[in-house]
Amino acid sequence: MQQDCIQRFIFEHADIRGEIVRLNKSFETITKQHDYPKVIHQLLGEALTTSLLLTATIKFSGTLTLQFQTDSEKPVKLLVARCDQDFNIRGLAQFNKALLKDKKTSAELLGDGQLVVTISQNNSVQPYQSIIALHHQGIAQSLENYFAQSEQLATRIWLASSEQSCAGILLQLLPEKTTRERELFWEHAVRIGETITSEELLTLSNETILHRLYHDQDIRLFDTQPLQFKCHCSKARMENAIQTLGEQEAKLMLTEKQYITVTCEFCNSYFNFDKVDVATIFHHH
Repeated sequence: MQQDCIQRFIFEHADIRGEIVRLNKSFETITKQHDYPKVIHQLLGEALTTSLLLTATIKFSGTLTLQFQTDSEKPVKLLVARCDQDFNIRGLAQFNKALLKDKKTSAELLGDGQLVVTISQNNSVQPYQSIIALHHQGIAQSLENYFAQSEQLATRIWLASSEQSCAGILLQLLPEKTTRERELFWEHAVRIGETITSEELLTLSNETILHRLYHDQDIRLFDTQPLQFKCHCSKARMENAIQTLGEQEAKLMLTEKQYITVTCEFCNSYFNFDKVDVATIFHHH
């Protein structure tokens, strides 16, 4: 059984490609940083899985950030999943516990907000941004709509998330000249894909899943690529946070306590800055 990996596959005799992703230890590492209720735990699993599927599908050098935004008071205040081209991931969620109540799915939690996908290329100054309207449809269906409308790519995504792990499958019809035969085969592949259950997605190996779904098809499964939790926090980044506070505010805080503590929300690492550190930060900048 594969752990913490992403794996590409293609149909040898049809214009369909796919990705299967599963997070185990990486997901546990991310979720244990905070005390998440079960429903938020699941939502974060879906967001992390989606960020990996997108990164594998789009292919770029840099970082992809999937972030939820809303104008109104919602159960989810912040949802961020970040993934780079080497499949290093991190993510976090902030929520309003009082509004969680009877919410059980990503569609109910996120409502009519939007997902903002930002791709920051390593060699480019200008990040590329896509805004995906949610319309009470949750993460998977909203992304399918986005691919269909903006990229003209027929896409299906299935996501599953539990306390310990999360997984997902993406199927995509490659951009070729549309024929009736192609369309019918795509519909057939999607219909069969829809029979996969969350439990199967979380507990069966990739080979077993593909055999269970498409045993009558010739499918090529590529090598797995590992993924892992990796935080990019550093002392330099935390110094920038102190700088953002401003010199007056930082000095005022230091009159009340011995040092300013800056904590990374992704990994809970913390950095302490005393009077000398703060003076150095503003003197050097």
